[in-house]
Amino acid sequence: MLVMMLAFSTANAQSYTRQGDNFIQVSTKTSGNATKTKFVWTDSKGKNYPIYVTATGRCYVNRVSSKTGKEYKYYLKEDIAREVCKELGITYREKKK
Repeated sequence: MLVMMLAFSTANAQSYTRQGDNFIQVSTKTSGNATKTKFVWTDSKGKNYPIYVTATGRCYVNRVSSKTGKEYKYYLKEDIAREVCKELGITYREKKK
């Protein structure tokens, strides 16, 4: 039982940096291969979000749920993604069906 607990504790190890006596947790959450663009998307409530583009040309913004407070990706419509890709010189790949 003790061996299994030790195995799980090392498997769930967190990344950190040290500044003197302070250990700071480093987020391991990544946004994949997405790149932040110079473009901004404004929602119907007037809030601005930076647009990210993936390697396949899909565009999304990071929004925060008003109910749970968790961040999620909100993918923008295809016509917006195509326009952003055209401006940035990125090839937009058709979605597989």
